[in-house]
Amino acid sequence: MGGWRIHFEKTTLPEVLSRAKVGAIQHAGDAGDSTYWLCYTLLGRVPARLWVTSHGEMGGPERAVTGITITALKSSQPVTECPALPVHMQPAVLQANVWLGMDARSVAKLGAPSHKNGDWVSYDFESKAPGACPGGFDVLNSLVLKSRRGRVEAIYANQVTSC
Repeated sequence: MGGWRIHFEKTTLPEVLSRAKVGAIQHAGDAGDSTYWLCYTLLGRVPARLWVTSHGEMGGPERAVTGITITALKSSQPVTECPALPVHMQPAVLQANVWLGMDARSVAKLGAPSHKNGDWVSYDFESKAPGACPGGFDVLNSLVLKSRRGRVEAIYANQVTSC
């Protein structure tokens, strides 16, 4: 975001908010079914909503970022709960080099998907990391894309590390 990187499970929602200087951390759900988020409107070539999320349990009390969601909009009108992403936080890009509006066929550069269902394609990755759990920590990553008429229109990326 504007040359500043958000790192899953390291960067926190309060850090993103402090950097953006606009928005509000929102919350829904209870305990393990809860989510905290910041929402921004992207006013570029492909108008979109960007949610920076923290799983209520796995993000911990610090509200570490565990996910990013980006969905295309028909109109780029910011709303109170999703203000425009500040200029100093632009451009918003993903390290995977996937973005809204791109030709869905070009996603093939990511390799074979883990799962396909209609307009949805999922790339899932599981690994181990050193840690205090027997055998180490389990690290789960997902990149899920939704395409319509041959163009990517939604992106969901997340990471969770657990015992």
